[in-house]
Amino acid sequence: MALARLRTRRLQFGMLFLVTVLGCALALSALALRSAASGPWEQLFAETNGAHVTVEATSSDAVTDAARRPEVAAGTAVTARHLAAVEVDGRALGIELVRAPQRERMSVDRPAVRDGRWLARDDEAVLEMTMADTLGVRVGDRIRVGGREPVTLTVVGTASTAGRGGNYPAVKPGVAWVGGATFDGLELARDGVPIQFTIGLRLHDPDGADALAAALEADSQWPERKAWTADTDKFEATIAAEIMRVIVLGFTVLLLLAAVLLVFILLGSRVAGESRQAALLQIIGVTPRQLSLVLAVEHGIIALAGATVGTFVALAVAPLLARTAASGLGTVPPTLSPTQIAIVGGVAVVAAALAGALAAIRLGRVGLAAVARGATASRRSRLSGLAATLSLPAWFVLGVKDAFTRRGRAVLIVLSLALALLTTVVVLTAGSSINAAQVVDTAVTRDGTLATPPAELPAMPPGAVASAGVLDLFRVLQVLLSFVALANLLAAALMSARERARELGVLEATGFSSRHLLAAAATSHGLLAVPAAVIGLPLGFVMVAGITADVGGTVYPGPGQIALVVLGGVAVAGLVAALPVLAQQRRPLAHALLVE
Repeated sequence: MALARLRTRRLQFGMLFLVTVLGCALALSALALRSAASGPWEQLFAETNGAHVTVEATSSDAVTDAARRPEVAAGTAVTARHLAAVEVDGRALGIELVRAPQRERMSVDRPAVRDGRWLARDDEAVLEMTMADTLGVRVGDRIRVGGREPVTLTVVGTASTAGRGGNYPAVKPGVAWVGGATFDGLELARDGVPIQFTIGLRLHDPDGADALAAALEADSQWPERKAWTADTDKFEATIAAEIMRVIVLGFTVLLLLAAVLLVFILLGSRVAGESRQAALLQIIGVTPRQLSLVLAVEHGIIALAGATVGTFVALAVAPLLARTAASGLGTVPPTLSPTQIAIVGGVAVVAAALAGALAAIRLGRVGLAAVARGATASRRSRLSGLAATLSLPAWFVLGVKDAFTRRGRAVLIVLSLALALLTTVVVLTAGSSINAAQVVDTAVTRDGTLATPPAELPAMPPGAVASAGVLDLFRVLQVLLSFVALANLLAAALMSARERARELGVLEATGFSSRHLLAAAATSHGLLAVPAAVIGLPLGFVMVAGITADVGGTVYPGPGQIALVVLGGVAVAGLVAALPVLAQQRRPLAHALLVE
């Protein structure tokens, strides 16, 4: 019986299948993104054997002295750093060049090569990965670095570091490693700014990092010496990742909630549409337990197929989402374990089977006599009575009645629209805030060249903002959530048109024109957009305030933008509601009566 019903109810089951695909794909993608956004710096710190304390001074003796402390277990070779100029796409930018020591001497804070290879010759350079991605530089490209006598270097690789310089452009300037001969040949210190020497230290007791850093800076013998701990590097490198985790968690909850709303819309439609058949089945001997098994098997089969397809969708989508937000997620690729896939698929199948059993329980409570009396018919709403009293157009009265008659479905539609409006406000606010936060040095003209002192060059090009990855992920997730909300509206409209096929045919036969019926359908969902805006817009502002509480500089959308969002929601809701009615009108009244 379950297999036979799957063949005869393709529309309903097709929508349940799509819901399951969306739900599993979203859940698995969220888990994959969470794995990429959870602890990327810690994983990179372990991979590169990062430094617990980093020491910087203008004297190599000052940093060498720090390495002699008894707390120190190991250290890097003394590394020279200096601000330089690099030419990218014809525009000069500031960059920090690092005189890379020999690879075998980099046991601590050893950059992890991501693409290409490490330095082998003097005419080569390795760029920090997030900087290379932001600037569009690839392995094999050539860049010009220097001042009065610039040199052309070939980018042979990109690398990640848990130390200073990771997560460009959130942390500026970017970092490039060059060979010793190249660094020395540029004579960077001739601009009057001394070369900075750094050393990374691993401690016997990492918990003593703060105390050692404070002691090194308090040493009067080296007053110019600075020291900071790995926690400082972590804070700078993971600001965007922490924001990303909040975004992923919040949007994942909203997406799954939207999918749950769609399941309830379809479940309620099945209860309303199959009451007669369920009552007849019970009369011919089908027990409530058997009916529950039938619907549970139906939903379980659909969920199993949907979970399988959703897994493949997640495996394809999650890396794309992570790459879109690479500047915020760091360098750890998203992964999905077989356990996670099995758990999400199992939950989907069990939840679908329970939903089917719940539908059977509700159907079993409705007897044939109650169905014949119209016990499942909709109730007249008070608002439609008020609209009729005010002598408003008949199509408007009908739209009001359709909007609020089935109150449970109306609540689900309102919540779906509210979620879509909420995320729209979040994306608009994020876009306005990020665009306002773009940092461009207006004192430097486009005529800046490699001969311009590096300190006067911008640290990043116009349009490259620290939160670009965050905004991109906002937009992608908002599109996904809008798609699910649109599916909710379409499902509700399809189920409503199917349940009211006879009513629509009778209305048209008694004088209602097609235009009036379409206007009534559009009014029914359009009216529901009003309470959705009342709920969704304030929640959107609250969500933005929570995400940006520690960031500041939030630019909220103006009244004009909010009005356009609300009008857009009303228009889309009305259009979606009118489409199934337009399709239903092509069928004669006799067809509706035959189905009934």
